[in-house]
Amino acid sequence: MFRAFVFLVGTTFRNRLFQRIRRLRHPRYLFGVAFGLLYIWAFFFMYPTNLPARGSNVPAHAGDLLIRIVSLGLLLFVARWWLFETGAPVLAFAPAEVQYLFPAPLRRRDLLSYKLVTAQIQLFISALVISIFALRLNPTMPAGLRLIGAWVFLVTLYLHHLGASLIRVGVMQATPGRKRPFLAAAIAAIVGVILVVGVVTAWPGKLDSDDLRGLMHAASTVLRSPLVGAVLWPFRVALAPLFASTPAAWAHALVLAIPLLAVHYIWVLRIDVRFEEAAADASAALAGRIRAMRQRMMGGFEIASSPGQAGRHRRAWFTLRSTGEPAIAILWKNTVALQRRGWRTVWTSGLLIFGCTAVVMGNPHSGRGSNALALATALGFLAWMLAFFRPVAFQNDLRRDVAYLALLRTYPLSGVRVMAASVASAVLPLVLAQLALVAAACVICPSEVTGQMITARTRVAVFVVSAFALPILDTTSATIGNVIALLFPGARALGTAVGGAGTEGAGQFLLSRIASIIGALLAFVAPTGVGVLANGVGRQLVAPAPAMLGAVAAFVVAYVAQLSLLMRFAGRVFERTDAVSVSAVD
Repeated sequence: MFRAFVFLVGTTFRNRLFQRIRRLRHPRYLFGVAFGLLYIWAFFFMYPTNLPARGSNVPAHAGDLLIRIVSLGLLLFVARWWLFETGAPVLAFAPAEVQYLFPAPLRRRDLLSYKLVTAQIQLFISALVISIFALRLNPTMPAGLRLIGAWVFLVTLYLHHLGASLIRVGVMQATPGRKRPFLAAAIAAIVGVILVVGVVTAWPGKLDSDDLRGLMHAASTVLRSPLVGAVLWPFRVALAPLFASTPAAWAHALVLAIPLLAVHYIWVLRIDVRFEEAAADASAALAGRIRAMRQRMMGGFEIASSPGQAGRHRRAWFTLRSTGEPAIAILWKNTVALQRRGWRTVWTSGLLIFGCTAVVMGNPHSGRGSNALALATALGFLAWMLAFFRPVAFQNDLRRDVAYLALLRTYPLSGVRVMAASVASAVLPLVLAQLALVAAACVICPSEVTGQMITARTRVAVFVVSAFALPILDTTSATIGNVIALLFPGARALGTAVGGAGTEGAGQFLLSRIASIIGALLAFVAPTGVGVLANGVGRQLVAPAPAMLGAVAAFVVAYVAQLSLLMRFAGRVFERTDAVSVSAVD
């Protein structure tokens, strides 16, 4: 039976691979894969060979401390699986697998074996990514050994998650009112008490220093204490082959990691629980979450993610009137999509930035220290980079509606007005976020930088310039991004946020971003030339100050005229693009 499972999984993987290879006949897929592979090679493999390895000068105690920190994080993840996880997502099967394998004459052990075999492809790819990233950090360790260590760790972790889900399913079947095993809760309580006692007994009475370095040294002392080390020992055993710095240390760590993996494997296969119903429910819930995620990515309503779960509908920020400008309806729709899809992430990031700002401003030496200057520089840099590297949450424009071109064309709007409304719905919230970042940077910037005073007038001038330049830059970038989505709608899969998957999707994503950045920069060439020419002519006729004002006015007029032409061009492309013919390419 195991050979049959291997044949089924291998054949499925081969067919999917050949299907993606056949898609390379289309240039958009070929360029996406080529650029994605080039990016991976440039990021992970192309570095000077004469430089010392990054991990070669790391002390041994620093590597052990890193293992202990990661082990503490794994402990929290495992505790969540045992105590707080709802359902059994790790038991989810594909709909075809539920339909054909569950009624088949197979034992539960055979179904678990099939689940383990199907998971090996994803686990191997994850281990390969981890080993490539670790190769960038420490090239002295052979990549093959690092790959084996990562695979052993991921398989052990997967088996533990699978066993925890099976135990919880058995407990819920035996006692319907209980959601978590009593033994797991008792062990978690004991482990929590041990950790508290270990922290209290190992925490130094006095820190070495009052800054972050002293706090990190105290945390290191706690993690190396006997009680905390005993609790984290199983996780350190699983992680040791992955973090080994030499082949000898890797072989020594594998002596304990392999038995730990074998114990987990035997434990999972010996669990006799009727998990078919729970697996079917998990499969239905997984399919519902995927549908809900795709719906949110397209800016639609939030649908139920599992059977019996009602969809959540939030009230829009402003009410859409039944009469008025029709283009406002496009703006309202995209704003509601942003509210329901990505505004939670925006608020979380804003609260994090606000917290960092409050910490820096609360420091009595922040006015002259480097912390305030570093944070102000980072906030200002982030505000300007958002114009080029727009987050996915702020792409609530026509790039989300490529699959609905036929529906949008039925609206009583011209292509130019649809394009303008889509761009405005993406630019307005982004500009607000950028100006908030610039305002925070101006507030926390120290009063003196490299001997020069930063006055209130300078801060106001920086904010005014940003308030003038950022909307122009955002509008240009968003317009070009929407034009690219209309000219090459196949580069973005219909109904998804980013076309393709894996290396292909990453390549298409990077190509579209680079094209948008280059187009946005080139869009300023002609207006800048007009402004320079107007400034030169104006200086021959009037004083320098009025000439500069005339040059700025000429730049704005040239930019608006160019943007108007670009909008008209995009509107004509919108009216000619056929979504049905695009979907036929796939």
